[in-house]
Amino acid sequence: MALLLQKIVTDKLFRNTSWMMLTEAVSKISRLLTVVVMAAYLSPEAFGIAALALACHELIRIFSRAGAGAVVIGCSEERLKRTAANASLLQWITCVVLTGLQWSIAERIALFYQEPQLEVLLKTLAWTYLCYPLVAVKVFMLQRQNRFRYFSLANAATVITDNLAIAALLFMGEGIMAVAYAKILAALVWILVFGFAKVETLRPSFHRATFVRLTIVSVQLFLADSLRALRFQVDVFIAARLLDPLYFGYYSFAKSAGVGLSQSLTQAFLSSLYPYICEQLRAGREQPALRKATLFAGTIALVFVLQSLAAPIYIPILFNSKWDAAIPIVSILCLTGITAILADTFSSFIRAKQQAKPEMILMAASVACFVFTILIFQPNNGIALASVTTVASVFWLLPMLYVKKIPMMFIQPKVVT
Repeated sequence: MALLLQKIVTDKLFRNTSWMMLTEAVSKISRLLTVVVMAAYLSPEAFGIAALALACHELIRIFSRAGAGAVVIGCSEERLKRTAANASLLQWITCVVLTGLQWSIAERIALFYQEPQLEVLLKTLAWTYLCYPLVAVKVFMLQRQNRFRYFSLANAATVITDNLAIAALLFMGEGIMAVAYAKILAALVWILVFGFAKVETLRPSFHRATFVRLTIVSVQLFLADSLRALRFQVDVFIAARLLDPLYFGYYSFAKSAGVGLSQSLTQAFLSSLYPYICEQLRAGREQPALRKATLFAGTIALVFVLQSLAAPIYIPILFNSKWDAAIPIVSILCLTGITAILADTFSSFIRAKQQAKPEMILMAASVACFVFTILIFQPNNGIALASVTTVASVFWLLPMLYVKKIPMMFIQPKVVT
């Protein structure tokens, strides 16, 4: 037993996942402190403006997370320098465009919401985009080398700086501008901590064939990630239409209380899994990596089963009795975490093989089948919708069938030239 535990603890994938889970925990705890301080020092109106500014900023920032990094992490050693240099150029172009975009539309967004203060917040936040390309290649290289202790601690330092700076600036009387100044400070810390990382970095350069291919793949991966995010939220949009306000409130609560944990665990696992798979594929250890990834995903899936069984216990302890009616919904929705983590584990293999287009198509098909199933049954209460959602989530497993059932010779890596 001692040898088994030692083997598990020293396993690279286990260590990577543990470090990423630490980052998730730090983020959640420090974020809770920030929300408490913001609630104490801001009026409801100011709190709403700050939250809206951050939401708009994060929505635009999604475009900065296109798939250039995934290509750098997964490419061959022979193509690494050229790919990384072109990825750096692509990151600079993307972030400069996003800075100009957010700056130019800030006034229109403020007018749309009739909140003049929103314009200054968004224009200040826009400058943060220009910080990230400075160390983008180093961030990609750390993940490629599976150096997740440094990567996770650096991430945690940035998150803690962001959240605690908001609290400190509110104490100092900066009002809603505290959230913008804190984001700038966090971006500077990001540059500092990743700038000290002892990994190779490359200046931006342009090679037409590599850049074009990189741009196409980045767009495809961005669409796949957007569809994955839609998969997580689309049932809420449908619930808002199908359920009356009371049932919708119960369903929304259950989604937060039940699926929030599974989403954090899944994200931590997947963030560490993809670089690990790429490393194993480069070493020719595909099948052992597939078996280990499936084992880890299955183990984490058991946590979701236990969470489902424990919902009648922890919901009454943590929340007001008015939410007791949502307990069965929480128990059912927790089970969607099982299909989600299995589906995304196999999607990581498709992505690691540079199969961005199949991943995007499979994700679109799984989301479409998922939505179509819910709309066919038209559930009219929270429990019914949760049940249909859980059953329909089986369609998320299409990537699993693609990897397991279709012969591997049809999934050959595409080389970025």
